[in-house]
Amino acid sequence: MYEHQAAEALEAALRDLPPEVEVRRRLVDGPARRALLDAACEADLLVVGACRRPGHFGLQLGRLSHTVLHHSPCPVAVVPVAVTDDRAQTRFAEERRHGYQGG
Repeated sequence: MYEHQAAEALEAALRDLPPEVEVRRRLVDGPARRALLDAACEADLLVVGACRRPGHFGLQLGRLSHTVLHHSPCPVAVVPVAVTDDRAQTRFAEERRHGYQGG
């Protein structure tokens, strides 16, 4: 289910990229931080998201964003994503309740 939603979101985000921007997608098994840091070894730029959560000021980095920001061998762009719709806020609350630290 999440894979399908992620694929749709990625397709929508990539739709407006200039043709000279090369994007390589791959499915990797294992911890996200290890997969991203391994991919960063061959990348010119690593892009990760961070939520702007209701009731909090500034950008809230999760464990994943924090880890790659400090350990990536290439530059990292942290893109803020607003958690505005009810489903996203509900999912965020559930993840926090179960100890997910995201990123």
